[in-house]
Amino acid sequence: MNESTAIQRPQLEEGFVNQGFEAWVVPAPGQESIKVATLALDERWVRGFKAEKALAGRLDSGGVKGTLEGAVRPVVIASGSWAFDQYAVEAVVENASACEPNEVLVPSAPGLSLPPVCVVGVEAAKLLATLDDVDYSSQVDKAVEWLRGQEGVTLRELPLEGSYWGKVTSQAEAKEATWSLLKRLQYRPGGLVAIYMNRPISIRFSKLIVDTGITPNQTTFAAFVVGVIGVALLFLGGWAWAVAGTFLLHVNSIWDGIDGELARMRYQSSDFGAYLDSVCDEILNAAIIIAAAFHIVWFMNFPEYWIWLGLFGGGSAFLYALVHWHCKWKHGLGLYWWWEAYKPRKQVQRSKSAWFYFKKLFCKDSILLLFFVAAVFQFMHVLVLASAIMGVVNVVLLFIHIVIMRARW
Repeated sequence: MNESTAIQRPQLEEGFVNQGFEAWVVPAPGQESIKVATLALDERWVRGFKAEKALAGRLDSGGVKGTLEGAVRPVVIASGSWAFDQYAVEAVVENASACEPNEVLVPSAPGLSLPPVCVVGVEAAKLLATLDDVDYSSQVDKAVEWLRGQEGVTLRELPLEGSYWGKVTSQAEAKEATWSLLKRLQYRPGGLVAIYMNRPISIRFSKLIVDTGITPNQTTFAAFVVGVIGVALLFLGGWAWAVAGTFLLHVNSIWDGIDGELARMRYQSSDFGAYLDSVCDEILNAAIIIAAAFHIVWFMNFPEYWIWLGLFGGGSAFLYALVHWHCKWKHGLGLYWWWEAYKPRKQVQRSKSAWFYFKKLFCKDSILLLFFVAAVFQFMHVLVLASAIMGVVNVVLLFIHIVIMRARW
Protein backbone atom coordinates (compact mmCIF):
# COMPACT_ATOMS: atom_id res chain seq x y z
CA MET A 1 0.00 0.00 0.00
CA ASN A 2 1.46 3.33 -0.96
CA GLU A 3 1.90 6.14 1.52
CA SER A 4 -0.78 8.43 0.06
CA THR A 5 -3.36 5.67 0.36
CA ALA A 6 -2.49 5.06 4.00
CA ILE A 7 -2.85 8.76 4.80
CA GLN A 8 -6.28 8.88 3.15
CA ARG A 9 -7.72 5.95 5.13
CA PRO A 10 -10.81 7.27 6.95
CA GLN A 11 -10.63 7.63 10.70
CA LEU A 12 -13.39 7.00 13.23
CA GLU A 13 -14.82 10.39 14.17
CA GLU A 14 -17.14 11.46 16.96
CA GLY A 15 -20.71 10.45 16.15
CA PHE A 16 -19.63 7.76 13.68
CA VAL A 17 -20.06 4.03 14.14
CA ASN A 18 -17.49 1.36 13.25
CA GLN A 19 -19.85 -0.71 11.09
CA GLY A 20 -17.32 -3.31 9.98
CA PHE A 21 -16.50 -1.92 6.52
CA GLU A 22 -15.01 1.15 4.90
CA ALA A 23 -16.41 3.15 1.99
CA TRP A 24 -14.33 4.82 -0.70
CA VAL A 25 -15.52 7.30 -3.30
CA VAL A 26 -13.37 7.69 -6.42
CA PRO A 27 -13.82 11.25 -7.80
CA ALA A 28 -13.99 11.76 -11.55
CA PRO A 29 -11.18 14.12 -12.69
CA GLY A 30 -12.40 17.28 -14.41
CA GLN A 31 -15.94 17.03 -13.07
CA GLU A 32 -15.49 19.18 -9.99
CA SER A 33 -17.72 21.93 -11.41
CA ILE A 34 -20.65 19.57 -12.11
CA LYS A 35 -23.02 19.75 -9.17
CA VAL A 36 -26.31 18.16 -8.21
CA ALA A 37 -28.31 20.30 -5.76
CA THR A 38 -25.22 22.50 -5.09
CA LEU A 39 -23.00 19.51 -4.23
CA ALA A 40 -20.20 17.98 -6.30
CA LEU A 41 -20.84 14.32 -7.12
CA ASP A 42 -18.08 12.89 -4.92
CA GLU A 43 -19.20 15.13 -2.04
CA ARG A 44 -22.74 13.74 -2.39
CA TRP A 45 -21.41 10.21 -1.98
CA VAL A 46 -19.28 11.05 1.06
CA ARG A 47 -22.12 12.92 2.78
CA GLY A 48 -24.51 10.11 1.90
CA PHE A 49 -22.34 7.53 3.67
CA LYS A 50 -21.70 9.81 6.63
CA ALA A 51 -25.43 10.46 6.96
CA GLU A 52 -25.65 6.75 7.80
CA LYS A 53 -22.82 7.12 10.36
CA ALA A 54 -20.47 5.11 8.13
CA LEU A 55 -16.77 5.70 7.58
CA ALA A 56 -16.15 7.18 4.16
CA GLY A 57 -13.41 8.99 2.30
CA ARG A 58 -12.13 9.90 -1.17
CA LEU A 59 -9.54 7.88 -3.02
CA ASP A 60 -7.97 8.61 -6.38
CA SER A 61 -8.33 5.87 -8.97
CA GLY A 62 -4.67 4.97 -8.74
CA GLY A 63 -4.92 4.33 -5.01
CA VAL A 64 -7.72 1.78 -5.26
CA LYS A 65 -5.34 -1.09 -6.06
CA GLY A 66 -3.35 -0.64 -2.86
CA THR A 67 -6.50 -0.29 -0.77
CA LEU A 68 -7.93 -3.52 -2.19
CA GLU A 69 -4.65 -5.37 -1.64
CA GLY A 70 -4.55 -4.33 1.99
CA ALA A 71 -8.24 -4.94 2.75
CA VAL A 72 -8.95 -6.33 6.22
CA ARG A 73 -12.73 -5.83 6.10
CA PRO A 74 -15.33 -5.39 3.34
CA VAL A 75 -14.66 -2.46 1.03
CA VAL A 76 -17.30 -0.28 -0.65
CA ILE A 77 -16.17 1.26 -3.94
CA ALA A 78 -18.35 4.06 -5.36
CA SER A 79 -17.95 5.86 -8.68
CA GLY A 80 -17.70 9.62 -8.30
CA SER A 81 -19.25 10.33 -11.68
CA TRP A 82 -22.67 8.96 -10.77
CA ALA A 83 -25.58 10.19 -8.66
CA PHE A 84 -27.22 7.68 -6.34
CA ASP A 85 -30.28 8.15 -4.11
CA GLN A 86 -29.90 8.12 -0.34
CA TYR A 87 -32.20 5.15 0.24
CA ALA A 88 -29.89 3.04 -1.90
CA VAL A 89 -26.86 4.27 0.08
CA GLU A 90 -28.72 3.32 3.26
CA ALA A 91 -29.35 -0.21 1.96
CA VAL A 92 -25.68 -0.62 1.00
CA VAL A 93 -24.58 0.51 4.48
CA GLU A 94 -27.01 -1.87 6.19
CA ASN A 95 -25.70 -4.88 4.26
CA ALA A 96 -22.00 -4.11 3.73
CA SER A 97 -20.64 -5.46 7.01
CA ALA A 98 -22.27 -8.86 6.33
CA CYS A 99 -20.41 -9.27 3.02
CA GLU A 100 -18.53 -12.61 3.11
CA PRO A 101 -14.81 -12.75 2.17
CA ASN A 102 -15.42 -14.20 -1.32
CA GLU A 103 -18.63 -12.30 -1.93
CA VAL A 104 -19.47 -9.21 -3.99
CA LEU A 105 -22.66 -7.36 -3.08
CA VAL A 106 -24.27 -5.63 -6.10
CA PRO A 107 -27.34 -3.37 -5.76
CA SER A 108 -29.98 -3.88 -8.45
CA ALA A 109 -33.24 -2.23 -9.46
CA PRO A 110 -35.70 -2.96 -12.29
CA GLY A 111 -34.83 -1.17 -15.52
CA LEU A 112 -31.45 0.10 -14.32
CA SER A 113 -27.98 -0.93 -15.45
CA LEU A 114 -25.29 -2.19 -13.10
CA PRO A 115 -24.92 0.39 -10.33
CA PRO A 116 -21.87 2.58 -9.74
CA VAL A 117 -21.20 1.02 -6.34
CA CYS A 118 -20.39 -2.42 -5.00
CA VAL A 119 -19.31 -4.08 -1.77
CA VAL A 120 -16.30 -6.38 -2.06
CA GLY A 121 -15.40 -8.98 0.58
CA VAL A 122 -11.79 -9.25 1.78
CA GLU A 123 -10.71 -12.13 -0.50
CA ALA A 124 -12.66 -10.78 -3.48
CA ALA A 125 -10.97 -7.41 -2.91
CA LYS A 126 -7.51 -8.96 -3.10
CA LEU A 127 -8.51 -10.71 -6.33
CA LEU A 128 -9.91 -7.47 -7.78
CA ALA A 129 -6.58 -5.77 -7.00
CA THR A 130 -5.02 -7.88 -9.78
CA LEU A 131 -7.30 -6.28 -12.39
CA ASP A 132 -5.57 -3.45 -14.22
CA ASP A 133 -6.84 -0.68 -16.48
CA VAL A 134 -10.09 0.03 -14.62
CA ASP A 135 -11.05 3.63 -13.98
CA TYR A 136 -13.09 3.27 -10.79
CA SER A 137 -14.34 6.84 -11.07
CA SER A 138 -16.66 5.66 -13.87
CA GLN A 139 -16.22 1.89 -14.38
CA VAL A 140 -17.26 0.12 -11.18
CA ASP A 141 -19.67 -1.89 -13.36
CA LYS A 142 -16.69 -3.16 -15.42
CA ALA A 143 -15.02 -4.42 -12.24
CA VAL A 144 -18.23 -6.18 -11.18
CA GLU A 145 -18.55 -7.91 -14.56
CA TRP A 146 -14.95 -9.10 -14.34
CA LEU A 147 -15.52 -10.52 -10.86
CA ARG A 148 -18.64 -12.30 -12.09
CA GLY A 149 -16.45 -14.57 -14.20
CA GLN A 150 -13.87 -15.38 -11.52
CA GLU A 151 -13.84 -18.81 -9.90
CA GLY A 152 -14.74 -18.84 -6.22
CA VAL A 153 -16.37 -15.40 -6.26
CA THR A 154 -20.07 -15.15 -5.46
CA LEU A 155 -22.11 -12.18 -6.64
CA ARG A 156 -25.12 -11.44 -4.45
CA GLU A 157 -27.75 -9.00 -5.64
CA LEU A 158 -29.27 -6.44 -3.26
CA PRO A 159 -32.71 -5.62 -4.75
CA LEU A 160 -33.57 -1.92 -4.42
CA GLU A 161 -37.10 -1.43 -5.70
CA GLY A 162 -37.68 2.11 -6.92
CA SER A 163 -34.11 3.33 -6.40
CA TYR A 164 -32.28 5.65 -8.76
CA TRP A 165 -28.76 6.00 -10.10
CA GLY A 166 -27.52 7.82 -13.16
CA LYS A 167 -24.22 8.86 -14.72
CA VAL A 168 -23.61 12.61 -14.73
CA THR A 169 -21.06 14.10 -17.11
CA SER A 170 -22.58 17.54 -17.81
CA GLN A 171 -24.63 20.20 -16.08
CA ALA A 172 -27.65 19.23 -18.21
CA GLU A 173 -27.40 15.66 -16.90
CA ALA A 174 -26.97 17.10 -13.39
CA LYS A 175 -30.34 18.85 -13.72
CA GLU A 176 -31.93 15.60 -14.88
CA ALA A 177 -30.40 13.78 -11.91
CA THR A 178 -31.65 16.46 -9.52
CA TRP A 179 -35.21 16.03 -10.76
CA SER A 180 -34.94 12.23 -10.62
CA LEU A 181 -33.76 12.39 -7.02
CA LEU A 182 -36.55 14.80 -6.09
CA LYS A 183 -39.17 12.54 -7.65
CA ARG A 184 -37.80 9.69 -5.57
CA LEU A 185 -38.41 11.78 -2.44
CA GLN A 186 -42.14 11.86 -3.18
CA TYR A 187 -42.40 8.26 -1.98
CA ARG A 188 -40.48 8.56 1.28
CA PRO A 189 -42.46 7.34 4.33
CA GLY A 190 -45.58 9.41 5.03
CA GLY A 191 -49.34 9.58 4.83
CA LEU A 192 -51.39 9.15 1.67
CA VAL A 193 -52.23 12.87 1.47
CA ALA A 194 -48.54 13.75 1.68
CA ILE A 195 -47.44 11.21 -0.93
CA TYR A 196 -50.17 11.63 -3.52
CA MET A 197 -51.37 15.22 -3.05
CA ASN A 198 -48.82 17.42 -1.29
CA ARG A 199 -45.45 16.13 -2.44
CA PRO A 200 -46.17 16.21 -6.19
CA ILE A 201 -46.49 19.98 -5.65
CA SER A 202 -43.74 20.49 -3.07
CA ILE A 203 -41.05 18.69 -5.10
CA ARG A 204 -41.74 21.09 -7.98
CA PHE A 205 -41.23 24.08 -5.70
CA SER A 206 -38.09 22.41 -4.37
CA LYS A 207 -36.84 21.98 -7.95
CA LEU A 208 -37.10 25.76 -8.44
CA ILE A 209 -35.01 26.64 -5.37
CA VAL A 210 -32.75 23.65 -4.76
CA ASP A 211 -29.82 25.34 -6.54
CA THR A 212 -30.29 28.67 -4.73
CA GLY A 213 -29.05 29.83 -1.34
CA ILE A 214 -32.45 29.35 0.33
CA THR A 215 -32.02 27.12 3.38
CA PRO A 216 -34.39 24.44 4.74
CA ASN A 217 -34.90 26.42 7.97
CA GLN A 218 -35.94 29.51 6.00
CA THR A 219 -38.64 27.50 4.21
CA THR A 220 -39.79 26.06 7.55
CA PHE A 221 -40.25 29.56 8.97
CA ALA A 222 -42.00 30.81 5.81
CA ALA A 223 -44.45 27.89 5.92
CA PHE A 224 -45.10 28.56 9.62
CA VAL A 225 -45.93 32.23 8.91
CA VAL A 226 -48.45 31.13 6.28
CA GLY A 227 -49.98 28.75 8.82
CA VAL A 228 -50.23 31.44 11.51
CA ILE A 229 -52.05 33.74 9.05
CA GLY A 230 -54.41 30.86 8.28
CA VAL A 231 -55.21 30.34 11.96
CA ALA A 232 -55.75 34.08 12.45
CA LEU A 233 -58.31 34.19 9.62
CA LEU A 234 -60.55 31.77 11.53
CA PHE A 235 -61.05 34.45 14.19
CA LEU A 236 -62.05 37.17 11.70
CA GLY A 237 -65.39 36.14 10.29
CA GLY A 238 -67.74 33.59 8.80
CA TRP A 239 -67.63 30.97 6.06
CA ALA A 240 -65.38 32.78 3.55
CA TRP A 241 -62.76 33.59 6.20
CA ALA A 242 -62.81 30.01 7.45
CA VAL A 243 -62.33 28.63 3.94
CA ALA A 244 -59.49 31.09 3.25
CA GLY A 245 -57.82 30.32 6.57
CA THR A 246 -57.97 26.54 6.26
CA PHE A 247 -56.82 26.79 2.63
CA LEU A 248 -53.70 28.65 3.82
CA LEU A 249 -53.17 25.95 6.41
CA HIS A 250 -53.27 23.36 3.64
CA VAL A 251 -50.75 25.48 1.71
CA ASN A 252 -48.60 25.39 4.85
CA SER A 253 -48.90 21.60 4.79
CA ILE A 254 -47.60 21.50 1.20
CA TRP A 255 -44.77 23.95 1.80
CA ASP A 256 -43.80 22.10 4.95
CA GLY A 257 -42.39 19.32 2.77
CA ILE A 258 -39.90 21.63 1.07
CA ASP A 259 -37.57 21.94 4.07
CA GLY A 260 -37.13 18.16 4.27
CA GLU A 261 -36.63 17.86 0.54
CA LEU A 262 -33.93 20.55 0.49
CA ALA A 263 -32.25 19.04 3.55
CA ARG A 264 -32.16 15.58 1.97
CA MET A 265 -31.01 16.80 -1.44
CA ARG A 266 -28.17 18.88 0.01
CA TYR A 267 -27.49 16.79 3.14
CA GLN A 268 -28.27 19.79 5.34
CA SER A 269 -30.25 17.92 8.00
CA SER A 270 -29.59 19.13 11.54
CA ASP A 271 -30.99 18.57 15.02
CA PHE A 272 -32.01 22.23 15.17
CA GLY A 273 -33.84 21.99 11.85
CA ALA A 274 -35.70 18.88 12.98
CA TYR A 275 -36.72 20.60 16.22
CA LEU A 276 -37.79 23.77 14.41
CA ASP A 277 -39.96 21.80 11.99
CA SER A 278 -41.52 19.75 14.79
CA VAL A 279 -42.21 22.79 16.99
CA CYS A 280 -43.87 24.71 14.13
CA ASP A 281 -46.00 21.69 13.19
CA GLU A 282 -47.23 20.96 16.70
CA ILE A 283 -48.03 24.60 17.49
CA LEU A 284 -50.20 24.79 14.37
CA ASN A 285 -51.83 21.42 15.07
CA ALA A 286 -52.97 22.66 18.49
CA ALA A 287 -53.85 26.15 17.27
CA ILE A 288 -56.15 25.00 14.46
CA ILE A 289 -58.28 22.98 16.89
CA ILE A 290 -58.63 25.89 19.30
CA ALA A 291 -59.29 28.41 16.50
CA ALA A 292 -61.93 26.13 14.97
CA ALA A 293 -63.72 25.91 18.34
CA PHE A 294 -63.84 29.70 18.70
CA HIS A 295 -64.99 30.02 15.09
CA ILE A 296 -68.00 27.72 15.44
CA VAL A 297 -69.05 29.46 18.67
CA TRP A 298 -68.59 33.05 17.45
CA PHE A 299 -69.78 32.69 13.86
CA MET A 300 -71.88 29.49 13.73
CA ASN A 301 -73.83 30.00 16.99
CA PHE A 302 -72.66 26.84 18.76
CA PRO A 303 -72.92 26.73 22.60
CA GLU A 304 -69.94 28.16 24.47
CA TYR A 305 -68.93 24.79 25.93
CA TRP A 306 -67.51 23.97 22.48
CA ILE A 307 -64.70 26.41 23.27
CA TRP A 308 -63.75 24.23 26.22
CA LEU A 309 -63.82 21.13 24.02
CA GLY A 310 -61.49 22.91 21.59
CA LEU A 311 -59.17 24.05 24.37
CA PHE A 312 -58.98 20.51 25.73
CA GLY A 313 -58.43 18.99 22.29
CA GLY A 314 -55.75 21.51 21.37
CA GLY A 315 -54.16 21.42 24.82
CA SER A 316 -53.92 17.62 24.89
CA ALA A 317 -52.41 17.68 21.38
CA PHE A 318 -49.79 20.12 22.65
CA LEU A 319 -49.20 17.94 25.75
CA TYR A 320 -48.42 15.03 23.43
CA ALA A 321 -46.05 17.35 21.55
CA LEU A 322 -44.25 18.29 24.79
CA VAL A 323 -43.65 14.62 25.59
CA HIS A 324 -42.54 14.05 21.99
CA TRP A 325 -39.99 16.88 22.25
CA HIS A 326 -38.80 15.60 25.62
CA CYS A 327 -38.14 12.18 24.05
CA LYS A 328 -36.23 13.80 21.19
CA TRP A 329 -34.15 15.85 23.61
CA LYS A 330 -33.37 12.92 25.91
CA HIS A 331 -33.08 10.00 23.48
CA GLY A 332 -32.62 11.59 20.07
CA LEU A 333 -35.95 10.09 18.94
CA GLY A 334 -39.53 11.25 19.13
CA LEU A 335 -42.19 9.53 21.25
CA TYR A 336 -42.75 5.84 20.56
CA TRP A 337 -45.37 4.10 22.69
CA TRP A 338 -44.34 1.34 25.07
CA TRP A 339 -45.14 -1.48 22.61
CA GLU A 340 -42.64 -0.08 20.10
CA ALA A 341 -40.38 2.12 22.25
CA TYR A 342 -37.46 -0.33 22.22
CA LYS A 343 -37.70 -1.47 18.59
CA PRO A 344 -35.14 -0.11 16.11
CA ARG A 345 -36.40 3.21 14.78
CA LYS A 346 -36.16 2.14 11.13
CA GLN A 347 -38.19 -1.00 11.88
CA VAL A 348 -41.03 1.14 13.21
CA GLN A 349 -40.82 3.62 10.34
CA ARG A 350 -40.85 0.87 7.70
CA SER A 351 -43.72 -1.05 9.24
CA LYS A 352 -46.66 -1.86 6.95
CA SER A 353 -49.02 -2.90 9.73
CA ALA A 354 -52.62 -1.72 10.12
CA TRP A 355 -51.49 0.37 13.10
CA PHE A 356 -48.89 2.10 10.93
CA TYR A 357 -51.51 3.14 8.38
CA PHE A 358 -53.99 4.11 11.11
CA LYS A 359 -51.42 6.50 12.61
CA LYS A 360 -50.88 8.09 9.20
CA LEU A 361 -54.54 9.17 9.19
CA PHE A 362 -53.60 11.61 11.96
CA CYS A 363 -50.58 13.11 10.23
CA LYS A 364 -50.57 16.88 9.93
CA ASP A 365 -51.17 16.83 6.17
CA SER A 366 -54.31 14.66 6.53
CA ILE A 367 -55.70 16.71 9.41
CA LEU A 368 -55.23 20.08 7.69
CA LEU A 369 -56.88 18.81 4.50
CA LEU A 370 -59.82 17.60 6.61
CA PHE A 371 -60.17 21.02 8.23
CA PHE A 372 -60.25 22.66 4.81
CA VAL A 373 -63.01 20.30 3.61
CA ALA A 374 -64.84 20.80 6.93
CA ALA A 375 -64.71 24.59 6.48
CA VAL A 376 -66.11 24.35 2.97
CA PHE A 377 -68.98 22.05 3.97
CA GLN A 378 -69.41 23.52 7.49
CA PHE A 379 -68.78 20.52 9.71
CA MET A 380 -65.76 21.78 11.68
CA HIS A 381 -67.63 20.96 14.90
CA VAL A 382 -67.19 17.26 14.05
CA LEU A 383 -63.41 17.68 13.94
CA VAL A 384 -63.38 19.69 17.18
CA LEU A 385 -65.33 16.89 18.90
CA ALA A 386 -63.05 14.23 17.37
CA SER A 387 -60.01 16.19 18.62
CA ALA A 388 -61.43 16.27 22.14
CA ILE A 389 -62.06 12.51 22.04
CA MET A 390 -58.54 11.89 20.74
CA GLY A 391 -57.33 14.17 23.53
CA VAL A 392 -58.85 11.82 26.10
CA VAL A 393 -57.19 8.85 24.38
CA ASN A 394 -53.83 10.66 24.31
CA VAL A 395 -53.97 11.57 27.99
CA VAL A 396 -54.83 7.97 28.94
CA LEU A 397 -52.05 6.55 26.75
CA LEU A 398 -49.51 9.01 28.14
CA PHE A 399 -50.52 8.07 31.70
CA ILE A 400 -50.07 4.36 30.93
CA HIS A 401 -46.82 4.98 29.06
CA ILE A 402 -45.17 7.16 31.70
CA VAL A 403 -46.70 6.21 35.05
CA ILE A 404 -47.71 2.56 34.71
CA MET A 405 -45.35 1.09 32.08
CA ARG A 406 -42.51 3.49 32.91
CA ALA A 407 -41.39 3.15 29.31
CA ARG A 408 -38.89 5.36 27.50
CA TRP A 409 -40.10 8.95 27.44
